[in-house]
Amino acid sequence: MWYLNRMGTLGWGARSVSPTLKAERWTKAASPFSPFCPGYPGNPLGPSSPGIPIAPGSPLGPCIPGGQSGDREGCFTDVPPVPHQPSSPFSPFSPSLPSFPSRPGSPLWPG
Repeated sequence: MWYLNRMGTLGWGARSVSPTLKAERWTKAASPFSPFCPGYPGNPLGPSSPGIPIAPGSPLGPCIPGGQSGDREGCFTDVPPVPHQPSSPFSPFSPSLPSFPSRPGSPLWPG
């Protein structure tokens, strides 16, 4: 767990580390689809878990304004939902492939 010693408490209550420094440490690691972002569906830590601090003005999304969030200062909290994609007949996530004629001598593709 060398990264805990190196990075303090990862933003969970590390008041002695400046928000800018915390955000700088996490800028490269932050992702809008991180399972540790609050509001992300399936967050294993629950909806009230701490988020990932990101740098102000990051292209990854908005930050909580400083001074209003305590330990979660600068956290990434506004995670857009992933749009539902209709499944393709050949998608690995498709429940089943389309049915084709199966009589002997029939072509693979109808028509």
